[in-house]
Amino acid sequence: MWLIKELARGDTDPTVFSPLPDTFSIRSVYRDGARLYVDVAQDAIAELSGGTEEEWVLLQSLKLTLQWNLPDVENLQILVDGQSRRTLGPAGEDAGHLNVLRPIPLK
Repeated sequence: MWLIKELARGDTDPTVFSPLPDTFSIRSVYRDGARLYVDVAQDAIAELSGGTEEEWVLLQSLKLTLQWNLPDVENLQILVDGQSRRTLGPAGEDAGHLNVLRPIPLK
């Protein structure tokens, strides 16, 4: 979980930005075999601006951070309030841009 919290932490250099919103709320992080589950709160998703680029940066940042630091993890499953979702769009609207229903391969 500390790896993901580091992504949300700001930097003293104003040219370096965090790929996660300051208020990105992580409910839990757990592992089942080679799969890592990251469960975020709906409030965290609401902080996203709704653009494809922001979602892509968020997912790529998580993916690369986990690849570099946890080489034995093979895939990542994003959950929102403990549930699988098709996208990172608002609850009930399915309005996000990138599919997160299936695990994201890290290998």
